[in-house]
Amino acid sequence: MSRSSLSLRPAEASQLLWIRSLEEADPLGSLISGSARVAASREAATPEDSDFLKRRTAILTNQLPSAIQVPPLAGAAGSWRQRLPHWTPWAVIGGAFLLGMACNSLGSAHLINILSFPLLGLILWNLCVCAISLPASWKSRKPSDATGPPPVPKVPGDNPAAVAAAAWQGRHAYWEKPRTQARLTITFHAAAIALAAGVVAEMYLHGLLRSYTVTWESTFLSERHVRAVTGTILGPASLLTGIPVPEPRAHGSAAPWIHLWAASALIFIVVPRLLLINMARRKGAAHLPDYAAEFSLWLAACRGMTGRHATRSEVISLHFEPDTRARDAIRSIIQQRWGAHVGAEFHPPLQYGSEQLPAVSAPPHFLVVIANLSATPETEVHGAILRTLAITTPPPERRLLVLDATAFFARFHSQPEYTERLSARRTAWSKAAGDFPIHLYGDGIRHA
Repeated sequence: MSRSSLSLRPAEASQLLWIRSLEEADPLGSLISGSARVAASREAATPEDSDFLKRRTAILTNQLPSAIQVPPLAGAAGSWRQRLPHWTPWAVIGGAFLLGMACNSLGSAHLINILSFPLLGLILWNLCVCAISLPASWKSRKPSDATGPPPVPKVPGDNPAAVAAAAWQGRHAYWEKPRTQARLTITFHAAAIALAAGVVAEMYLHGLLRSYTVTWESTFLSERHVRAVTGTILGPASLLTGIPVPEPRAHGSAAPWIHLWAASALIFIVVPRLLLINMARRKGAAHLPDYAAEFSLWLAACRGMTGRHATRSEVISLHFEPDTRARDAIRSIIQQRWGAHVGAEFHPPLQYGSEQLPAVSAPPHFLVVIANLSATPETEVHGAILRTLAITTPPPERRLLVLDATAFFARFHSQPEYTERLSARRTAWSKAAGDFPIHLYGDGIRHA
C-alpha cells in the first residue's frame, strides 16, 4: 500500500499516470479536449479523492481510441524480470524445495559420516551470504533523498501521444524499480529457505523408511578435534532443543544428529533469511510511490474543473496594457503550461506608483504576471510587487512571470550586442522575480 492518503492499487495508479501524462503532453486538447476533461471531472465528482480520480480516469479512458491506450512497458521498465508471470516466484520456491528433496542427502547406504553431513555445506554457504547481505540491507533500509526521479526521455516531434508514452514509461519505471528489486530479493531468500526445508524433509523421510547410523573418518582430525567441531556447530541447536551433542563414536544412532542438524538449519538458515526477507519487504514499502504527493497538483487541477467554470488563471499586468495579440499569446502560454481547461481572467493593468494590487481570489488556482522586458526591473518596485503576490498566491509550479519581449526585440535586435543585452535583461528580471518562473515571448524569442 502507498504511504499516502490516496488509496490506489499499482494497476490503478498506472492508469491514472497514463491519463495525467496524456493531459500534460496535450495541453491544447488534440487528444482529450478541454470540454471532455471538464465533463469527466464534473461527472466523477465525489468527496473522496481516490474515487474521484479513478472515476474520472475511467471516463476518459473509455473515450480514448485503442491506439492511445496504456502502452506496454519498454526498455528498462519492460525488462524480462517485469515480464515474468506473477506465479514465477512460487515456481522458483517450489523448485528449490523439490531440488532439496531430490538430493538424497543421506545416501542409499545406512552409514553417515558426521563430517560430511549434507546440511554442513548449505549452512556455511548461507552464513557467508547473510554476512554479506545483512550489513548491506541495514545500510539501505531507509529511502535515499539524494536521487530523484529520472529525467523524462526526450521524444522528437510534436506527437502528444508519443511524448505522453515516454513520460509514462520513465515515471512507471521509477515506480517499479524498488518493487521489482524487493520481489527478487524476497524470492532469492525464500528459495534458500525452501532448499534447506527440502533437504530436512528428505532426511526425515529417509530416516522414517530406513535405519541410519553414524561414523566419522578423517586423515587429519582426531576425536578431540571432531568433538570440538561438532560441539561448536551444533551447540546452538543443542541449547534450543535440549538434545545433547552426541559423542562422535562409530555406529551411534543417527536420530539425534538429524534433529540437531535440522535445528541448526532453522537457526543458521531460516532465521537469518527471514530477517533478510523482512528487511527487503520494509525497504520496498519505504520506496513505494507517495501517490498523494505524486498526483497533488493534477488532483487540484481536476478538482478545479468541477465548478461552474473551468479552472482559471488570473492575469496581472505590471505597468503596461497588453494588446489583443499579447492576450492571445498569454492564453496560449497558459494552456500549453497548465492545460486546455485553464482560462485567463485579465485584471486592469497595475499603474506605476500604485500600491493597490488587484483583488484576486485567495488563493487563485493559477497566477500570471505580465511585464514588459523593455522595462528595467526595480527591486523596490517590481521586486516588491512580486514578493507581495508570492505570499498569497499558489506555489511556484502554478504561477508564472511572462516577459513580453516584442518591444525589446524591435528596438535592439539589429544591434551587435543584442544577445548580451537580452541575457543581461533576463538576469535582471530573474533577480527581481524571486521564485516566479519566467517565460519570454515575442518576435525572435524562443520561450525559456
